[in-house]
Amino acid sequence: MADWDSADLLSRFNDEAARPSSDEYTATQKYALLADGQEAVYQDIAKFCPHVLYGTPTALTAASDLKSFTFGTDVMPIGLVELYPSLAAIPDDPLVEGIDYLSEGMLIRTLNNQAWTRGTIYGRWIQMPARIAVGQAPTLTPKQARTLIVHKALELFGRRGAANLDLAAVARAAYDDDFARWLLLWKNQFFTQGTQNDAAAAWWRHSPDLG
Repeated sequence: MADWDSADLLSRFNDEAARPSSDEYTATQKYALLADGQEAVYQDIAKFCPHVLYGTPTALTAASDLKSFTFGTDVMPIGLVELYPSLAAIPDDPLVEGIDYLSEGMLIRTLNNQAWTRGTIYGRWIQMPARIAVGQAPTLTPKQARTLIVHKALELFGRRGAANLDLAAVARAAYDDDFARWLLLWKNQFFTQGTQNDAAAAWWRHSPDLG
């Protein structure tokens, strides 16, 4: 067991929930809570600091008629999605929704039923992580932030059937405190990055003559 791997998160869950060594609530059930917890953490981060969860630019999958593109098999991107007509276009020349494509949730579609002829479309987006399980480690980084997963799993556990609402409340308070701390760290990680936030964009982008 290594710090902050799936087994370690399970151990931390058991310790904070004061679960007995012989527990009727199985490890499989607890891993499911941790998996749900990680997904909830991803959703919360995506609302405020999506850049933390972006991967490398990824090629979209084109339909045979080149009139629609998907993000993968049954992939619904979350957070702010950035699309580009080539790797060289990143970050200054993104595709614009309504001008270059239409968004339909799990896919994008070309305009006016025209085939896309400009080559590969690349995107930056957030994908939901693989479900935490035995042998499937959590993916949230940095690893120390995975305490958020434990807090959220404990909240979900306490709310289950309203069995331990006191535990749920304590876990929620711990989650809120830790999330605020991590959010501040993430937001200041690249102070001028902005992640499509005009308020933080370079000054010249606001000038009608220079933007």
